[in-house]
Amino acid sequence: MKKLLLFLSLICLASFANAQWLQTGLDSLGINCIAIKGDTIFAGTWFKGVYLSADNGHSWTPKGLTLNDVVAFAIKGDSIYVGTHDDGIFLSSDNGNSWTSIGLTNSQVNTLAIKGDTLFAGSDSGFYWSPNNGSAWHRLNKGFTSLNVYTLAQKGNTIFAGTGAGVFTASPNDTSWVAMNTGLPYSSGYPRIGSFGVNGNDIYVGTVNSVYLALNNANTWVAVNNGLPTSGINTFTISGNNIFVGVFNHGVYLSSNNGWLWTAVNTGLNDLDVFSLAIKGDTLFAGTGSSGVWKRALSQMTGIEELNKNNSIAIYPNPAINCINIDAGFLGFMNYNLRIYDMVGNLVFEKSLVNDKTTIDISTFPSGVYIMQMSTEKEIAIKKIVKG
Repeated sequence: MKKLLLFLSLICLASFANAQWLQTGLDSLGINCIAIKGDTIFAGTWFKGVYLSADNGHSWTPKGLTLNDVVAFAIKGDSIYVGTHDDGIFLSSDNGNSWTSIGLTNSQVNTLAIKGDTLFAGSDSGFYWSPNNGSAWHRLNKGFTSLNVYTLAQKGNTIFAGTGAGVFTASPNDTSWVAMNTGLPYSSGYPRIGSFGVNGNDIYVGTVNSVYLALNNANTWVAVNNGLPTSGINTFTISGNNIFVGVFNHGVYLSSNNGWLWTAVNTGLNDLDVFSLAIKGDTLFAGTGSSGVWKRALSQMTGIEELNKNNSIAIYPNPAINCINIDAGFLGFMNYNLRIYDMVGNLVFEKSLVNDKTTIDISTFPSGVYIMQMSTEKEIAIKKIVKG
């Protein structure tokens, strides 16, 4: 309930008309993954190996594995692990100056994660773990209905595996995976899971066309896609209450209310095929499909303040059966766009308005709860309406 109340709060997204993304380099390369180690940024490229920047992306230096498709990083202390799609997993202990193969050379590695002294890997042949930096590998695939493991996440002692057949969970001493797919769409099988985001007790998954949230460890997924395009969610990164996603062919989207509303933050980003995101200090870095790494200050995108503490936007009656009246307050003196979404995220009504007072016919809406979004070029306001 606390999450829902936060969702229903009125918010205003500050406008930064002159702020935009800047291209940092690696202009003609595709970037699969980005990792941050102290003041150093690592970028994993498509078949061009690893690159390093020690000056916030102003310049990049090749760091080996030059013929490899580098798709995943995991970093612990001085150890940098790299997963590739062609030659398994490599380890560097000297900031990428030299690399040592540590196994899974016959598997297509998709993702890496570390917990304590244990290294985890997801591949096209399932899930592997090593308790000794890759000197020996163990395999755990019992319970999977797909051996394609695309992404991994951890929360407490639980490991989450995103597969070609949805989400599975396991704990360190388990001998089998357990499906966690209630609420995910099903059409001849559960969707491929391409990315995870973990924010406190909340777990997010990115599918081929949406974002889903499991609130407070609940074993049920809820779609949280208001404002998102219907496209693949390639990556998450989170800073405080700000959740960023990289969307296939649609750039970067931001939610500052637990995923309940998303807004594009793409000004100046010429390559909207975003595969990786990472945060270093006050800067968000984005790895793109064909034009290298881009960056933008978080402060340019995440300014949020409560809209209208004096209740200047009014909706009545609410609940309503046939019509609702909207007094848009100061928004009504500007051109604004009105959208109404159902709780699954479907857009059910849209209209451009210029009047401060408007009546909307909702008599044909099914009974239930809806979300009203009112937006100008500079602000977005959200409020709940109930159709009786």
